Parts: sequence; C-alpha cells; structure tokens
Amino acid sequence: MKNPKRASSEGGELAGSLAERKSRESPETADFPTNKHPRIHSRDEPPISSASSACGQEPQREVGELLRIQGTEMGVQDINNCGSVGDGQGLEFHRVQGARAAAQMRKSGGSFTVLQAAEGDLKALEDAEALWVNFFTSTPSEEKARLKGPGGRGGPSGDLMLWGNGYSNQIGMREQFHIVCGDPDAQSWPSSQTRDCTLEVVRRMKDHCVEVLKELSPQREKERQRDEQDCGDPSVIDIFWYPNEAQGVAKEKENMGDHVDPGLLTIEAPSLVPGLEIHDGEQWIRVEDPSFASRNQLVIFSGEDMEASAPEIKGTVHRVARADQGGRLSIIFELRAHQGW
Repeated sequence: MKNPKRASSEGGELAGSLAERKSRESPETADFPTNKHPRIHSRDEPPISSASSACGQEPQREVGELLRIQGTEMGVQDINNCGSVGDGQGLEFHRVQGARAAAQMRKSGGSFTVLQAAEGDLKALEDAEALWVNFFTSTPSEEKARLKGPGGRGGPSGDLMLWGNGYSNQIGMREQFHIVCGDPDAQSWPSSQTRDCTLEVVRRMKDHCVEVLKELSPQREKERQRDEQDCGDPSVIDIFWYPNEAQGVAKEKENMGDHVDPGLLTIEAPSLVPGLEIHDGEQWIRVEDPSFASRNQLVIFSGEDMEASAPEIKGTVHRVARADQGGRLSIIFELRAHQGW
C-alpha cells in the first residue's frame, strides 16, 4: 500500500478525490483467509435482551422497519432500554478479552483482530443503530443542518478540538455525526434518547479499547489516562450513514478511500450491511463478512498513535466499499490521547 489517506482531525475519515481514487492501484479484494488470521472466539449470536433501563422512552418499534434497509428482518425490541443490561462477566471478562486481542495482534504481526462482545454490548449497539437510522432516513435536511456543531475548542480546560462535530453531509457519499467524548454536548443531539443510547455505546466500547491498550502499551495507557483527567477525553465516536446510491461519486467502488485513523485504537461492531475492508499488507480483507466476525463480536484495529507507541503494531489501512444491499449504518469509536495526533 502506498500513501494511505489519514483520517481528518475533524473525525471525518477522508476519502481521496475522484481522480486520486481512479489512479490508485488497489490490490484485489479477497475473502478472509481463516488459516492466516484465526479468530479469537466465536459462538452463536445471543438473543436480544429486554431488560429494563433508564432511557424512559416508549419503544419505537417502527424503527425496526428502517433497519430492514440495512438488510435484516430483525425487529428492534424495547429501544427505551438503551442496552443497559447487566454485564455479568465483570471487569475480569474485559481483561481476558483485552489480553487475547493484544496477543493476537502481536502474534499475527498485524494490526487488527476481533474480540468477544460483553453481555449488553449488542443490545446497546442495536438500540443506538435503530435511533440513528431513524435520524438519517427520516429527519428533514434542514433539521439535520441545525445539528452542526460550533467547532473551536471545548472540554474542561479548552483543550479538546471540536472541529467538525455534529452533523455533516458529503452529498452522494455519506452522512456523518461526529462527537468528541470529552464534550458530548458541544453540539445539539437529535434527541435525549439518542444521546443516552450513544453514550452507553461509548462507555462500553471504551472499556474494551482501554483493556487492549493496557496490554499493548501500559505506559501509553497511563499517560492517556493522566491527560484525560487533566484535559478531558479527546476520543471520538462517529456515526456514518452510507446511502449506497448509484449517483455522483457513489458510483465508484469505495464509499471511503483507504486511510489510517490518527488515534490509538478503533473499534466497531460489524455492520448489518458489510463494507469495512482492512488491508493486511498483502490483500484486502472483508472484516464484516460473517467468516471473519459474527454480529456478537467486535472488530478492533490500530491507528497512527498506536504504531508510534508500540512500533510492532502497525497502523491499520482500511476503507469502506460500496454495497448493493441498501443503506449502511456504522458506529465507530476511536480511542485517542492528547499527545500523538
């Protein structure tokens, strides 16, 4: 791979221009070679929990219809729960999964792997996904535009960069909602329910990333935690909506060109409409294919800051391919530190 595009500091991962992407030679996309990248763990997908929680809203079952846009017949149950079910495994579960993920990343000489989701992770993600699909597909454009953030700096000490936060739209390619975790209310939200459910996802995904970082670079995690306490959390969560419509630049093979994220670790649950592809140094891997990661697993990969902290873990080159199954919703959490990006 040559000259991978770096994600922007605004949180919007930058695809190359149309001319750049036409001129770039991309290796042939390959299915995941299971003999080369063994999975850490796999089990049948658990049923959706219906435990009670504090979101306090009536279920929005009509959103289940919208999720069919993403290629599933699953109806969303009890969205008011926001995924807040008890994680019976506790901290030890996260430690074990973090150790396994870090060991796998080192063993394969790669920069990405999968780990098992904790109890409640899938429910939290599905609740948030349903609300965001509803926002992107049902909210009038003028209302979306009012949710663009003010930019500038924020956080407890004014050290958090808020450029690009809130709603944005690259017409014909993708829509995005960008949130800086240390100042989540710097922009308005579509609803208080969407806020609560999204921040529940942040909490869960961050727990996973922190345990992996402790294994890969204990000193970097100590520095990150210290700076976060002093200056706020620069980590981000991005919600992307790819309409996958055959118009404009979306006619091209990619919804987002190849790049490396600037932070430490990025984590996501496989989207219901596959699109994320990772380059392993030889070929493109469809990491959202069920042969690589099931719906109750999480894909985690490294960024530029991780490579600077642990040189044996290379920054992960990835892209988002176009799909024919309809619109694609993707929720991405990126663990960041104040130094290094």
